[in-house]
Amino acid sequence: MQKGAFDTLPASPFTRLRALLDDVTPPREPVSLALGEPQHAPPSFALSAVSENIEQYRRYPPIAGTPDWQAAARGWLQRRFGVAACVSQAHQVLPLNGTREGLFLAAQIAPPKADGVMAMPDPFYQIYASAAVAAGAKPHYLAATPQTNFLPDLDALDADTLARMRALYLCNPSNPQGAVADKAYLEKA
Repeated sequence: MQKGAFDTLPASPFTRLRALLDDVTPPREPVSLALGEPQHAPPSFALSAVSENIEQYRRYPPIAGTPDWQAAARGWLQRRFGVAACVSQAHQVLPLNGTREGLFLAAQIAPPKADGVMAMPDPFYQIYASAAVAAGAKPHYLAATPQTNFLPDLDALDADTLARMRALYLCNPSNPQGAVADKAYLEKA
């Protein structure tokens, strides 16, 4: 990664929004919609489970999760999505602290290419661009507008860009617009 590459990233929309609202005084206490911050007490069954097993919390858990967690996660994926063959091994399922971590890690293992790009919708989730830059690739923004049914414009990918593409971030339904890609679109992607 080149020095200063992160300086080329656009500011987070939340940073821009905070700057816009700095001088605004709301007429009453606003409802907090903070990112990823729990606002309610944990359910009692969760508190009981933690309390009953507190003696096991003496060390950091294994990065890949415990064998019981791995088996439970694979079982759920198999029941929910019918993907038994592709999640049969423990190394194919990884616990994450959140979606940003997984999206970031996915970019880091994308096959390297000279002058590589990672395509992403525009508007986009900020981690897509940050992960691309950290992986040594250039973000390539694909318009997701009313004209493209709020999905990334795959037709805007020319042969040169496709040859340099390391990954495509695709959120379905699209975020923030909520458009759902049909089977033909997903096959094209």
